[in-house]
Amino acid sequence: MAASGGTAKEHREIIGRSSSPYGPFEELAEPILTHRGIGHPIQYLGHADLIEGPDGGWWAVFLGVRLGEDGYGVLGRETYLAPVSWSEDGWPMIDNNDGTVGLEMCVERSCYVAGEEEPDVEPGSRQREFEDASEESYEWADIQGKSTEHSDGIAKASVQESGRYGGRHEFTRSVLPYDLVFLRNPAEHSWSLEERPGWLALRGQPAGLSDIGQTAFIGRRQQQFAAEWSTLLELEAQEDGAEAGLCVRMNERAHYEVGMIRRDGQPLVFARLTVQGQSRLAAEVPVSGSAGRVFLKIAADYQEYGLLYSMDGEAWTRLAAGQAYELSPQAAEGNAFTGVVVGMYAAGNGRELPGFAYFDWFAWQS
Repeated sequence: MAASGGTAKEHREIIGRSSSPYGPFEELAEPILTHRGIGHPIQYLGHADLIEGPDGGWWAVFLGVRLGEDGYGVLGRETYLAPVSWSEDGWPMIDNNDGTVGLEMCVERSCYVAGEEEPDVEPGSRQREFEDASEESYEWADIQGKSTEHSDGIAKASVQESGRYGGRHEFTRSVLPYDLVFLRNPAEHSWSLEERPGWLALRGQPAGLSDIGQTAFIGRRQQQFAAEWSTLLELEAQEDGAEAGLCVRMNERAHYEVGMIRRDGQPLVFARLTVQGQSRLAAEVPVSGSAGRVFLKIAADYQEYGLLYSMDGEAWTRLAAGQAYELSPQAAEGNAFTGVVVGMYAAGNGRELPGFAYFDWFAWQS
């Protein structure tokens, strides 16, 4: 079994079989997985693996890309799970017998551990169990790979059948939530959850968002086209050029941010757009009397990312917006497969700062 046809809309999964690993192989004439040539929200399907479940049912795990109506998408490659059915002549088909793989697929299979008595499951109850569990404790992992039970400051997230979701990290634990990622390996002492308990502290580094280096950045992958992310920032660092904020990032050459920067001893809220390696200051507003405290938000739909700020968390001002296409893999130079990440950052603009930027919480919803 192998992927073929390139990694774009001709991508597919093909298969052959033989009585010997050395061949000769009989090749199935048609792919067992593809959406080539059809208008479907999931494209670029391939790189599949087959898995037999504990109940004897078969599944496929594979890569795909969600594209919008204009043929691009900022989410990048994602991992999909689909049921596998077997044809009468013994070939596996990854299409649930209807020719396509859907964002939601109905599967008549039991959920139980092999060897145990199969329980009676009311339709829809598994989904409700998952939603109820969102209010309880989870297993979280720190960056050393250890796990710790996380029951306070939990990201209370639930996935509904409509695909809506949300969550909030309060940073009340001594380890980072597992769904947050660094940009490369972080510099030593560039972040802390103990500097100010209940806050994430980031120390600006010489490398900024447009540099290939150890940037102080912690974020979360975007999972839906329409979503928003917000935080409360307190910029303690007083040095000119110190900045921190929220950033939506494709790579060093494509990112948008809204944040606060110190200039001539005064705090200013700004929005900056970087497209194809060229950065442009889109807006800058003095916020004297703020004591370095500001609420920040990035609001996205399929077409654009809005960059907003608020002094009280209630009344929001839109500073600027950047086109979503410019952050998509389709707009990137060369091959790009990963989607955007949205997160908190601090920058020293050429030097490591002695002071921190503090983030009280990080919230997202769609």
